[in-house]
Amino acid sequence: MEDFDLEQYIGSYSGEAYIERLTFIASQSPAHAAKALRLAIDAVKQHTTNTTRYADLVQRHNELAPSAYNLADLLVVVLVVC
Repeated sequence: MEDFDLEQYIGSYSGEAYIERLTFIASQSPAHAAKALRLAIDAVKQHTTNTTRYADLVQRHNELAPSAYNLADLLVVVLVVC
């Protein structure tokens, strides 16, 4: 799977399917998990108001790469939604 181009593959998806596919890839491919979760987090933040999903993805990402996202990011999303 080293030659797998995640961004090219995921480019054929949009909306909820985009987020779902990235979440699935993150759960199935440790080599692509961090990048897939980052893309999913960004998509949820930009295109939805689902703070629960955002928090779940951030938690999953932080288990892989603890410094990338923090509670301040979640606070911004919550404040924007409210």
